[in-house]
Amino acid sequence: MKIIVKPFFLAVLGIIISAVPSVLNGQNPSQLSSNSSSRIAWLTPIEVIRNIDLILATTRLEALEAGRGDGFSAKINVAKSFVHAGENEDAKIAYGEALAIAWKRQIDHELLSKIENELDRSKKALVQDTKPIGLDENYHPTKGVSTFNQSTAALLDKYEAGKKIDEALSFIYLSMLRQQDQKLTLQGKLNHCRLLVELEEYEKAKKEYHSTIIAYLEPRWTSQLLEEIDGIINRIEPSYTHSEVHPNEVLTAERAIDEIHDIIKPITEYYEGNAVLSKGVGSMQSLIRKGEHEQALAEMRVTFTDFAPETWVDKNILRTKVILEKVENFNAPAMDNKTTRVAPSLYSKSEVEGRITETIRIVEDNELMTFKRVTHNWGGVYNFINDESAKDTEWIRVWKLYQEQEF
Repeated sequence: MKIIVKPFFLAVLGIIISAVPSVLNGQNPSQLSSNSSSRIAWLTPIEVIRNIDLILATTRLEALEAGRGDGFSAKINVAKSFVHAGENEDAKIAYGEALAIAWKRQIDHELLSKIENELDRSKKALVQDTKPIGLDENYHPTKGVSTFNQSTAALLDKYEAGKKIDEALSFIYLSMLRQQDQKLTLQGKLNHCRLLVELEEYEKAKKEYHSTIIAYLEPRWTSQLLEEIDGIINRIEPSYTHSEVHPNEVLTAERAIDEIHDIIKPITEYYEGNAVLSKGVGSMQSLIRKGEHEQALAEMRVTFTDFAPETWVDKNILRTKVILEKVENFNAPAMDNKTTRVAPSLYSKSEVEGRITETIRIVEDNELMTFKRVTHNWGGVYNFINDESAKDTEWIRVWKLYQEQEF
């Protein structure tokens, strides 16, 4: 009997034979296909989020009907923030937690698998690669948005960076939020994000900006905005005190206090007027003047633990310790037992973000005292002695002494 081999059969046989080497090597054709990044249809984060929203449309309705809509939406917003940040593994976890909230039962692994497949196609780099310069996510012309090459852009200090981020976010208040209570809540959260920038806790700041913004903006806005914020933060140059730049410098106690003040400045300004913080800072400065450096470091840890991240406290106690080790050892000249009063030795004035700070230093009762007046542009006036709240009459008294000083 004569066997006739048809062309179609030969074609199928050829495919099977070509697959044999892959099987012998421990891989099947589907694995090879999935492992080939060139065959993956990459998507931008915003496209992935839209696809997942479609997948979860029914689940969202179920959550609303079950009275769990708010919890579900909150967790979804967290997941979206991770997608925009390019942190897909964290996004998978957050989406899984959202599904658990919606159903309050065992997770549908088939649905979760669809979500994970979409996340595996997300590629944050595409945002920069595919977005035309001067256009937003919807290909509408952008106004007042400056594009820059991060590799050649000038470096910023952390305070300049904070201002630039605020400028990037300014449109939120005008176009997105209508209710005053929403504006106040968002402003408080963004102020905390900016504090993290000024504390040089940059990774924490990025994540806080991501989770905060995604809760208030539609997804079509966030990818461009978060990319801009990340770009600004990545341009911040490290900050150092004078003696950190000049390691052989010898300091007096007062110069050491000034350098430490620069380190803790973001916290003291953010919590300005807080009695506990002011008292702790004053105690720390007093211990430094007495040469009791170990006690000063212990006081610093106790004082700032409730006002700053633990990582910041640990890092800056070490910085402070190095600064204090540069304080020269000297004995002050013997002074009369009687009380002495010297005219003010220093007056300074600065204006930062809508408030004017005036400072006068004076030696009274053999002790250097720092008097400060802070005037806000909205009319509030506050007075301090060694960073503790004081009466207006105390400032008037030392101001008169300063005016009467002979130069």
